[in-house]
Amino acid sequence: MKNKVALFVAFGAAVLLSSCFSIPKTYKTYLDISTPKEKNTTVKFEGEFYLKKWNDTNIFAPGDVILPAGNNSFLFDLHFTFSNQQSTTTYKMEDIELRYLFEAGKKYTLRSRAKSLGLFKGWEFSIELYDSTTRKPELLKEWKIGHS
Repeated sequence: MKNKVALFVAFGAAVLLSSCFSIPKTYKTYLDISTPKEKNTTVKFEGEFYLKKWNDTNIFAPGDVILPAGNNSFLFDLHFTFSNQQSTTTYKMEDIELRYLFEAGKKYTLRSRAKSLGLFKGWEFSIELYDSTTRKPELLKEWKIGHS
């Protein structure tokens, strides 16, 4: 009986510890492999971004993108999904274009944001750009893209 209890405890501990060590996969897409590494920048997308074009080139890039520094543009669709116990609502915004001068060697995060305007007043939607090179990301720019 002691062996069964010990086996059960060991199995439970193994299951708990294995979940602590799982590392999510991060996909990185190089948009121009001919650019030297020191002239690149990384952009991470947080939210439901569906990239369609980069500098007028059709792309599909899940996860982070590594691109040449300088003036870059993205065309994408963006979804905002809200759920409760009774329903799920998704606001879809299509063909959003964003342009920015990205600096070489930096890491950026583009984050979608929905701000409540109050009960029964809807939502305001925006995209925030952060410099994520340091431990404490710095907000660089915000684009308001619509409301419900």
